[in-house]
Amino acid sequence: MQNLFERAAEALWGPFTFMIIILFGGYLFVKSKAKFIIKAPISLLKCFENKKDNDISPFMSLSNALAATMGTGNIVGVAAAISSGGPGALFWMQIAAIAGMMIKFSETALAVRFSSIAAGPMGYLQKIRRIGKPLAILFAVSCVAASVGSGCITQSNSAAQALVELSVPYWMCAIVFGVISWKISGDGVKGIMKLMTYIIPLITVGYIAISVAVIFRYKSSLTDALKIVVNSAFCFDSFVGGATGYTAKQAIRYGLARGIFSNEAGMGSSAIAYSLVKNADEKQQGMMAVVEVFADTVICCSLTGLTLILTDSYSIKNGASAAIDAFSLGLGPAFGYAAAIFIALFGLAAVCGWYTYGIKALEFLLSDKKYINDSFRLIYSIFSAAGAIIPFSTVWAASDFFTGIMMIINIFGLLMLVNHINDIINS
Repeated sequence: MQNLFERAAEALWGPFTFMIIILFGGYLFVKSKAKFIIKAPISLLKCFENKKDNDISPFMSLSNALAATMGTGNIVGVAAAISSGGPGALFWMQIAAIAGMMIKFSETALAVRFSSIAAGPMGYLQKIRRIGKPLAILFAVSCVAASVGSGCITQSNSAAQALVELSVPYWMCAIVFGVISWKISGDGVKGIMKLMTYIIPLITVGYIAISVAVIFRYKSSLTDALKIVVNSAFCFDSFVGGATGYTAKQAIRYGLARGIFSNEAGMGSSAIAYSLVKNADEKQQGMMAVVEVFADTVICCSLTGLTLILTDSYSIKNGASAAIDAFSLGLGPAFGYAAAIFIALFGLAAVCGWYTYGIKALEFLLSDKKYINDSFRLIYSIFSAAGAIIPFSTVWAASDFFTGIMMIINIFGLLMLVNHINDIINS
């Protein structure tokens, strides 16, 4: 099964896919003259605007989107990318972020514009003539699968890896994750989004603080680390040598794949959250999506990557173990424990954030909402528990597959609706 997922993921995340993402993102960047990226910080001020208690606010939508994107992808995913693709993968993650900012702006703005039809891409895909409805259905099916696979299993798996470093057994992680998922999902989409407004700012600031502390301690080696990143990103001969050597091909493949997985640009997932805000401004919500990508990939992924490279922990271990070791080596064992807790909290927050996407996609496919909510809540909680004990490599292979399917459908839809995107940019 693992080999099957890996081969399928390799095809989905091939050079052609990367070229489309980079070129399309570059086109939108030039077309907009980067004005929405430049103005994006201003959108943060408006996201705190007061909303009625029974409404989903812009800040709640941003928090839910960040919960999903600021999951373990920006810690464990970065460690996996650098361990598999070398330090150069960090460079290509930033390229993915630059292209991803305008792609995410576009999918979010489109989702808000057509939110009256359906949430997220399920709404704007239906604006494509003849094949719009089937595409929306196919996207929704993929989104449900991705919410269980990438958003639930992957995140709980990474969270469990982190807690095992604190001597918490896998079986206990499984029970705890299942119970927490069941409890939190009982409050519904609005309850989850409100909870994320408290959790995400706290754990994000805490993680950034300890990452900056490691980098400051190794500040004398920072220039050398940056040179290694750039050299590895463009070195098509073995960067290290032998069977363990890295090449630019590996750096590009893993850097772009993990970059897109981390910020979800092009997948259309977080556009679902942004489209749930009533009477929202499409450009305003789009700029908040830009902020989301910046916070996730440009800031957090960069800090994680530099921490791994400066401490050289990526060459010894992989995944959560590599990230935890980086903080232990950099600041002492106590900070390794702190990193493990942050990873676990990010993972659980992402599980909750992706529940929103999965349930909205399922509601689009089926009509009996009461039956859907009860059934999906149970299934999601079971998979959250199961994710803690599934082998690491199998989880990431399946994750790449599901997110790849989702992204292909959404990118195709964005290309078909480029006139609407240009209208938003030029208005």
